[in-house]
Amino acid sequence: MAILDQLRTHGSYVCVVGGANVDIEGRANHAILGGDSNMGSVTQAPGGVGRNVAENLARLGVETRLISAVGQDPAGDWLVATTSETGVNTDDVVRMAHPPTATYLSVIDPTGDMVVAINDMAILEAITPTALAETSGILSEAALVVCDANLTSASLAWLAENLASWHVPLFIDPVSVAKAPKLLPILPKVHMLKPNAMEAGVLTGTAVVDLASAQHAAKALVDAGVTVVALSMGANGVVYATRSQAGTINAHPADVVSVTGAGDALMAGLVRASLDAATIETAVTFATAAAALATESASTVSASMNASAVRSRLE
Repeated sequence: MAILDQLRTHGSYVCVVGGANVDIEGRANHAILGGDSNMGSVTQAPGGVGRNVAENLARLGVETRLISAVGQDPAGDWLVATTSETGVNTDDVVRMAHPPTATYLSVIDPTGDMVVAINDMAILEAITPTALAETSGILSEAALVVCDANLTSASLAWLAENLASWHVPLFIDPVSVAKAPKLLPILPKVHMLKPNAMEAGVLTGTAVVDLASAQHAAKALVDAGVTVVALSMGANGVVYATRSQAGTINAHPADVVSVTGAGDALMAGLVRASLDAATIETAVTFATAAAALATESASTVSASMNASAVRSRLE
């Protein structure tokens, strides 16, 4: 059965609601020594889970609208402009005088793994239920809506309740261990959930340390009301579950440059395949290929991301 079977679809576009921020990445040249200065490079790029998913979707050929908030500052100007240039409709990005545009600061080791990150996302509190209500016409006619847990609990609840009433499928990325618990009250209204191992552990109360525990967690999330679960296990692939089936898709081989942004590409791949009426197994396979492509780029979103490039990895 296709992922979106038995659901009424609306417009041809996908609406993404979530974080948009400036990514500042420090990459060490050698093994990181804690408590000391490390030689390396520092780069700036557009980021934010919601924004990254939106750009990946646009690059995969999906008409995409982004609802987010940025500051009335040079960083906000740059972020909106660079996102628009990738094909994402940014007409619904709110500009705020205060606080400033969100910033995500990460430290990456020489293997491409993230060591630590700090995010300043206070501006996303501007995406209130009242602000979302002003975009009801856009949200209610979307083919589906993707959101991230950077939103407040009140806004997540508003989205879940209203999208359910409009029969618009909701796809959610928990974002982090700290933010995942906000999803607990709305799990029965989530069509697809894409947690990683740590986020799934927080949501189920059971540590996810291997494929067996991941399969248990995925089933628990389905039992909690989620329609489709795609649990990312990084290099060990993706464990998926629905009420009628479950399985694991291995990660695709990749020459890893950076894992930052791989989860965003995975979500975009799941969305693109869902719109193509794919089964869960086919969708996860496509999505893992998109994630592999993303890891081969130093940029959070690969400039090489497109549907043909993803499919070629499956041949």
